[in-house]
Amino acid sequence: MLSQNFAIKGLMLLSLMAFSYFILINSTVISDSNQVIQNKQLQDLSRIMVRQAALFSIDNIKQDNHEGLLQLTNNLANESLVFDATIYDAEGGILAKSDNALTASQITGLNTPLSIDGIGRQQLIEPIIKNNHLMGFLRITFEKSTLTGFANHHYRKSDRLMFGMLAISLVSGMLIMALLRKKKKSAKPPITNLFGGKS
Repeated sequence: MLSQNFAIKGLMLLSLMAFSYFILINSTVISDSNQVIQNKQLQDLSRIMVRQAALFSIDNIKQDNHEGLLQLTNNLANESLVFDATIYDAEGGILAKSDNALTASQITGLNTPLSIDGIGRQQLIEPIIKNNHLMGFLRITFEKSTLTGFANHHYRKSDRLMFGMLAISLVSGMLIMALLRKKKKSAKPPITNLFGGKS
């Protein structure tokens, strides 16, 4: 009887551990998948933003309106997720750039050891085309760390909540097992009954 109870308890404990491991592994997989989806969504949104800005610059390029192009680049750079913006002509000459604009080599960090200056930044270049005619290029540098920072904070918070719930589940399971064991012990008949005595 004792060995049977021990086997049942061991089986319950193993089942609880297996269930906890399953939740832990799946929570990690879900978190990683969410980050991959989030990065793809940010990439798509960034490209949409660059394409829209390139479309807005077409008329200013046709009219040789440098003031309009300068205003566009500065408006883009004022966005919290954008570091700088530069508009080039078809030959690669600079038509307009935001006040804080850096060169492509500075942005990518090619001039610094291990490309340190380029960490956390992402450049997107969009051709400016009108009627199948290349009019120029728009280059926007995004602060990738800012783009992903908020989402990563949200996912870390979700992970902490999930692990907290897992810990609560484990403790609750152990308490239930302890209560059941205590209740079973208290339900045993008095020892006097075993010898035909009265309780």
